[in-house]
Amino acid sequence: MKVDTHLVADARRLCSGANVHRINTLIFGYEEAVRQVNDGKPYKGKFELWLRDLVDTLFQRQAIREVSRGLKEYSAELADRSEALNLRMDDWKRWYRD
Repeated sequence: MKVDTHLVADARRLCSGANVHRINTLIFGYEEAVRQVNDGKPYKGKFELWLRDLVDTLFQRQAIREVSRGLKEYSAELADRSEALNLRMDDWKRWYRD
C-alpha cells in the first residue's frame, strides 16, 4: 500500500497556525498506518478517513470564502452603480421639473 501523496500535499497546503498540530498528527497517523500494513499488520484507516474529511472540509471553507469575497466585491460594485443611477435620476427629475 502506498501513501496518497496528493492527500498529504493537499493537507500541508491547507495548513495554518490554527490547525498545524492537528494536520501533522493526522498525516503522521496515516503514514504510520500505511507503514504497518506494509509490514503485514491489519490496516487501520481511521487516520486516513479523518485526514480526508479534514481536507474536504478545509477545501469547502476555502471555496466558500472565495465565493463570499467575490459576492462582496460584486455587491460593492452594484451599490456604486445604484448610487450613480440615483444621481442621474435626481438630475432628470430636476430637469423635467423646471
